[in-house]
Amino acid sequence: MGTGIIWGILLVLIGFGLIIKVVFNVDFPLLKILFALFIIYLGFKLLFGSFNMDFRMKGNANDVIFAESYFSDIDDREEYNIIFGKGVFDLREYALKPGKNKLKINTVFAGTKIILSKNMPVKIKAEAAFGNSRMPDGSNTGFGSTYYTSDNFNEEIDHLIIYTDVVFGGVDIVVK
Repeated sequence: MGTGIIWGILLVLIGFGLIIKVVFNVDFPLLKILFALFIIYLGFKLLFGSFNMDFRMKGNANDVIFAESYFSDIDDREEYNIIFGKGVFDLREYALKPGKNKLKINTVFAGTKIILSKNMPVKIKAEAAFGNSRMPDGSNTGFGSTYYTSDNFNEEIDHLIIYTDVVFGGVDIVVK
């Protein structure tokens, strides 16, 4: 199952609505009613979970839409998108490659939690617009940019650089 079932149902309802309107001359605001039902559906989806449907975009394991995902095995994908959902990134076991390692996480109308190891040399740049980015040292921003650098960060050794962008959502970065 997937989003195809939603679009299928909407098209069937539009078809039935047009038949009723033409055959029985009943005038009702079909598109407004369908739009309202779709909004109600999204509300229930956000409140009660996924209804056992996978709304993640097929082919992009690093995009989460209307779902929750837990990422612990981060590979060569450098950019992740969390939209209308929740993403947890457990980077405590992240294996640094030689040199600079980059990770970009975009959060839109969603929540993201990033868990880092105490021993991970990391530098973070977080940008927020009508959202909240909270750093491990307690600093945060709701609009603009904030930065964090771990105590053991050194440009000369292998390190991780994280860029986060959040719009109407929240990013919480913790060190364990």
